[in-house]
Amino acid sequence: MKEAKVKIDIFKPVPDQVKEIVKEISVILPIRIEKLKASIKISGSEYSKVYSDIKRYSEIIKENWQSDGSWHAVVTFPAGLKTEFYNILNSRTKGKLN
Repeated sequence: MKEAKVKIDIFKPVPDQVKEIVKEISVILPIRIEKLKASIKISGSEYSKVYSDIKRYSEIIKENWQSDGSWHAVVTFPAGLKTEFYNILNSRTKGKLN
């Protein structure tokens, strides 16, 4: 990390820094982060509570609104953040995440 001149900001959330740090280190070391792909379905009333978290932790590949008013998305995110990602979404939706 020293050779790549990576700077870690203790005040920024980890997900916000991961991409940039890996990019800088991968110039010196070939690194690949395993990504997971997930399908998420959230009711329209829960959407506003979690959308910013979904954008922060993942990349939205596909999204659309269903006829029942729910929001469906296919997302990818680093495998190491799986537990944290789902814990945040479940806590915000009080377990109503599908």
